[in-house]
Amino acid sequence: MDARHAVLFEPVVIGPKTLPNRFYQVPHASGFGSVRPWTQAAFRAIKAEGGWGGVCVEYAPIAADTDDTPAIAADIWDEADARALGLTAEAIHAHGALAGLGAVPRRRVRPQRSLAVRADGPEPDRFGTSVGRAG
Repeated sequence: MDARHAVLFEPVVIGPKTLPNRFYQVPHASGFGSVRPWTQAAFRAIKAEGGWGGVCVEYAPIAADTDDTPAIAADIWDEADARALGLTAEAIHAHGALAGLGAVPRRRVRPQRSLAVRADGPEPDRFGTSVGRAG
């Protein structure tokens, strides 16, 4: 290895945590979200196994009023979501990397309407959609 690249493989201290190297996989959408926790965990663990020092999931709305249905996100609205994301964190940590998420603070989003909503169809929920979050 060229000596100029050695710095990339040195640990980096960030607050109370230490990244094992400078390779950081930014949050990006996978379509797994909190809906497919085992798939999300396996997908992100492969990145950590490949050597990334920090691995993030996609954006993570932290409250129901950030619902972006029909988009899929790594929601962290309740304990069930926290357990689902915990599977991913454990899988990432198993390979020595740090786990992270792109948390989205509580905010009102522009209501989205499903194409399935018709005048004679179901009453939209408070987010303006007829296809709500499962569970």
